[in-house]
Amino acid sequence: MPSSPSSAPLGANVLVTGANRGIGLGIVKEILKTDGIVHLFAGCRNPSHAEELKELTKCHQILKLVKIDVSCDESIANAVVEVRKILGSEEEKGLHTLINNAGILEKEGGTLLAPDRAAYLRHFNVNVVGTVATTAAFLPLLRKAAATNSGGQKEKEQQAAPVVRVVNIGGALGCIGKVFLKPSECPYQNMAYGMSKAAVHHFNKMFSIDQPDFVSVAIHPGWLATDMGGTTAPETVEERIPQVIRLIGTLTKADSGKLMDHEKEIEP
Repeated sequence: MPSSPSSAPLGANVLVTGANRGIGLGIVKEILKTDGIVHLFAGCRNPSHAEELKELTKCHQILKLVKIDVSCDESIANAVVEVRKILGSEEEKGLHTLINNAGILEKEGGTLLAPDRAAYLRHFNVNVVGTVATTAAFLPLLRKAAATNSGGQKEKEQQAAPVVRVVNIGGALGCIGKVFLKPSECPYQNMAYGMSKAAVHHFNKMFSIDQPDFVSVAIHPGWLATDMGGTTAPETVEERIPQVIRLIGTLTKADSGKLMDHEKEIEP
């Protein structure tokens, strides 16, 4: 039976993109420990190859794998259809939290002195346009959740209802104050990645202004030991992601538009 809103810090229905490995997989695992989840949609390009996610579905009925390639508009549209189908009669409750995590960090082509145009475009296509397009596609479901929270409830229940959140995974490398990192502080000298994350931060701020009914926050989870982050990263997904999920569960409209790490606002 679904929990009451007060016991569901992320809301009942949550979607995470790029959920098959690394930070995205860590986010899914941590959300599975969170109270009040009715449907946790784990989005990835190839669900049939997402072995760890498939194993998790065997013991977590709330976990649903959804095929989504954020670089493909048709795939995004199909994912919306799939989520609506799974929600079924509960579609009017909408989507309470969208976590835009899908992204790429390529090792080559994103430098200053040897720029590869295709590499730059791939970073922006996935990391930026993918985030914008996914958010736009799921906006109707997010609006349904926001409408449910703002009306049709008793006053006490309305006050306890979770806010509707759009969480964009950002990065310190997209912060202007961080662009002069020493080579030893960055796994790859990839300017394209940092530029794409700066654009994500910009989108986050603009979305918060244009769509005030939601809480839109960009979160830098830290440099973590993943396939993308490399083995020399100072922290692990298991150490940091629980803090990130706790933060997401406490976000209010006062936080909308901010860029944050796992505990506080940081300078963009």
